[in-house]
Amino acid sequence: MYLLYPPSPDLSAYIDCYWESCFHEAETGTYEELYVAQCNPNLIFNLTENYRHNDIQQNKSVAVTINTSAIQFQHNSTNKLFGIRFKAGSLRLFSAVGMHELTDNMIGISDIFGDKTQDFEHQIQCCQITAQRIAIAEEFLSKSIKHHHLEKFDLTLRLQNYLYQNCCAEDCISQLPQKMLITQRTADRYFQEFFGLSPKKMSRLLRFEHAFTALHHAHLDHKDPTTFGYYDAAHYSKEFKTFAGLTMQDYVTSPFFIQNLQSEHF
Repeated sequence: MYLLYPPSPDLSAYIDCYWESCFHEAETGTYEELYVAQCNPNLIFNLTENYRHNDIQQNKSVAVTINTSAIQFQHNSTNKLFGIRFKAGSLRLFSAVGMHELTDNMIGISDIFGDKTQDFEHQIQCCQITAQRIAIAEEFLSKSIKHHHLEKFDLTLRLQNYLYQNCCAEDCISQLPQKMLITQRTADRYFQEFFGLSPKKMSRLLRFEHAFTALHHAHLDHKDPTTFGYYDAAHYSKEFKTFAGLTMQDYVTSPFFIQNLQSEHF
């Protein structure tokens, strides 16, 4: 139900993709989706009518920051959305505040970009062609990068990559300061500022991401939770319910599982 578009090379280090909705293709006239916990913030521009976010009606453009619990959306076939999906940690380069103040929040875009947001949002909404929206977004974002954060962002990326590669190891958190040649206090501060999470919470989320992806690709090892660093099946089940909002059994028998398989949107 989404079309994805790549960013320009200049912004590819920070932007994962631009996207637009295609809810008019929904067979039932409505489209419900499960947005599991993840580290990639999104800006969502509402171009037409209301949609539902959990039990809340949304009629404005919002930023969905790092979410550590599942969100359910419901759209009508006439809803039209345009979005910008950021890479993990990169929204801090454009925001006036650290991510620790925004985690698990759906906030107005003005809370990220300040007073200049109104004209930006108006231009996006007035465009009729996706390519024009992307061009406007690219120009706006290129001018909004806070260059004084780039050095810290580079270190944060290295910290994230270490966790991503080692989050299934039992000692990954205790080894992080030594492997990355920084103090634990520095690691904690950078993770809170760029991800809004502690290193431990981040590693839990990344571990879930590994297991969740394996589940959709039918990897044999997803049947053995210890492969992903879980103590046992009970530990895995608890974490799955925390981050997906459903038990694994309920999830794989739900329409959300089929949607994600078809769209590779997980």
